[in-house]
Amino acid sequence: GEGCYEDERRVGTSGKLTLEKNTLMIVDGTSDIHVMLPLYERAWVRNYGSAAFHIAGLSSGIFDAYVHMNHKAHELGAAYLFLKEAGGYLTTVEGEPFDHKPYVFDEVHKILAAATPELAREIRNAITPS
Repeated sequence: GEGCYEDERRVGTSGKLTLEKNTLMIVDGTSDIHVMLPLYERAWVRNYGSAAFHIAGLSSGIFDAYVHMNHKAHELGAAYLFLKEAGGYLTTVEGEPFDHKPYVFDEVHKILAAATPELAREIRNAITPS
């Protein structure tokens, strides 16, 4: 690819490596707050209500991470490309890459998107039982 651009200016992720209080992340698509509680305790968690805005913000370095437990497959195509071109990282919450997953319009996915693989690993460890 040729990178991710906004108004002819190349943009990229924040490069954030660790989960800490100044990590700005989005949590969406879950009503089970107990699963996400470790993130609320360790990061600055928000939700602006738009998957496209969340991925665009992550791709341009505004946000550091995004977890969505019920993300629609048809909203992932362009988002995945934006994030990859910006140097970001996107997998299922379990850590499976999307590179070779077949596209099924009606599917929903538990996604974990982050500025770096290191940050994604910390988030995954925080919300999945060992």
